[in-house]
Amino acid sequence: MTHVSQPEIQQWLERTKLTIESPSEYTDLETTAVTAVFSALKDQYAVDTWVSEVTTPDLVRKILSMLVASWIYRRSYTDQARQVGIKAYDDWLESLAYDLLGGLVSGSNSLEEGEELRLDSSYPGFWPTDEATALGVSSPEAEGAAFRAFDMGKVF
Repeated sequence: MTHVSQPEIQQWLERTKLTIESPSEYTDLETTAVTAVFSALKDQYAVDTWVSEVTTPDLVRKILSMLVASWIYRRSYTDQARQVGIKAYDDWLESLAYDLLGGLVSGSNSLEEGEELRLDSSYPGFWPTDEATALGVSSPEAEGAAFRAFDMGKVF
């Protein structure tokens, strides 16, 4: 099952110069992009639930389509661009995709869809926790709990 569609990849390519005719032109590249992107995001998000275009978040699909398009472009035009000594479009597109991916990994970018599925290991595992310090916890037998010394807003 693919994670990005042909139109999502084609949007990054000039139709009059480079057109994707069939999925066979990009499925291997997409598999490589999925492996790279998902392995970078696996500690922050539950990537195992992203199994198709429908379940993969929009920003992740954009990153995947940018990478695939940059690699297709590089296959087609690298020799010409390097001969004249200019920075190629594929370099720019690939670096943009990796910048977005780096932002997701560092937390400076978010998925915006409310689907930010953090793994349990990504939350702090230390005391105090909301449960241990909630109102009504007054027994030191509760795990990590202590008697409440004071409450905010009280006059001594």
